[in-house]
Amino acid sequence: MGWLKEWWEGKPVSKHNLTDITRGMQHAASTTTAMLGQQFILLINQYFDKDKDGTLRAKMVQVELSPSHFVKVPLISLVQPSAIVLKKLRIRMSVRIEEAEIKDAQRDIMGNSEATRLSFKVSMSPRTSILGRRSDVTDVEMVFEGTDAPEGIMRLIEQHTNLIEPLKKDGGGQ
Repeated sequence: MGWLKEWWEGKPVSKHNLTDITRGMQHAASTTTAMLGQQFILLINQYFDKDKDGTLRAKMVQVELSPSHFVKVPLISLVQPSAIVLKKLRIRMSVRIEEAEIKDAQRDIMGNSEATRLSFKVSMSPRTSILGRRSDVTDVEMVFEGTDAPEGIMRLIEQHTNLIEPLKKDGGGQ
């Protein structure tokens, strides 16, 4: 986190491997995707109770149809689940190559263990189209879109919806 202190104090940001920057961007995108995926787990937790043995039981409400009939309705059957997903992540930055070093590459798919690669050390650089921009500023644009629930959630809702049937208030069947 030394770079953050340098940035906060207005000092130039130190040099970093371009690979590390790319890996950081990929981590940010995958973490965002995982976080959004948690929405459906929270949905399940909201509409189900967990027994001591780990079994999930749907939270139910009783709806009166007439003075002598009612239905027990699983709350999950009353929602239309949807979520937002990360559709596009655009990161715009300019970097200045400060150093380049030849390193051994990882063994490629052809088994070539003598391949080399170039490793870059870079620093953030202002984009020429934006004058006066600090060199350590990166433009990040995240585009989200709505999506349908996973098929498993939809089947769970459908199965619970199919269990709804009118009952007589004395506890007997229809």
